[in-house]
Amino acid sequence: MTKLNYLKPVASVLISAVIAAVGSVYITSNYFKPQTLSSDEIGKLAANYLVKNPNYLVEAGKALENQNTSASLESIIPYAPALFETKETPNIGPDNAAVAVIEFFDYQCHFCMQVAPVVESVLSQSSDVKFFFKEFPIFAGSKQVSAMGAATGLHCEFNGSMQRYP
Repeated sequence: MTKLNYLKPVASVLISAVIAAVGSVYITSNYFKPQTLSSDEIGKLAANYLVKNPNYLVEAGKALENQNTSASLESIIPYAPALFETKETPNIGPDNAAVAVIEFFDYQCHFCMQVAPVVESVLSQSSDVKFFFKEFPIFAGSKQVSAMGAATGLHCEFNGSMQRYP
């Protein structure tokens, strides 16, 4: 009888342990599953987070701008000789200028016309800037005068000074 008295508590402990193990496996498998989100759900969570923390958008914008600037500069470098070191391109300023500015313009472009006084002002105020003028007749297809102006500009001799013709 004494053996039976020992078996009951051991059996109850074993049964309790089995019930606890099975229960924990069941609870873990049914209630602690990793949640898989769809792309739309992730997008909504990210959007809400960014609205609450807009400083991350500013940082991302700056990083993108730096990346684009670097990529733009790297893509232009192979063309530098054609842009800066050509005898055919009209230019104003000293050959050894510290700053080179390339202006792409169209004779019929209103905005290009508005830039002319700014260019003249920079040239009069700084002796260390060289301007290169590249014709880019964006209106040549729609305005015949623009195409004629570009063709005439290519054949005229440039005397090194900006002149306004009446």
